[in-house]
Amino acid sequence: MGSYWRSVASTGSSVGTAEEASSQLPTFTEQEQQMKKVEKLTNQLHHMTCARNELRGILANYTNKDLNNSFF
Repeated sequence: MGSYWRSVASTGSSVGTAEEASSQLPTFTEQEQQMKKVEKLTNQLHHMTCARNELRGILANYTNKDLNNSFF
């Protein structure tokens, strides 16, 4: 056993109760899930921004070719 569990076993007490610990777990899990969702959405936004920028470059290239051809 680690030192924390040895001290709990020898004294018979710990910081907080099992009930308090179990009530905190869903909050942590919920927060962790929210952070994962934010990270996923951030990654999706980054990829969409890169794709948009690439498409803008392609469109600008075609637009410039059309403009150059219309003057000749």
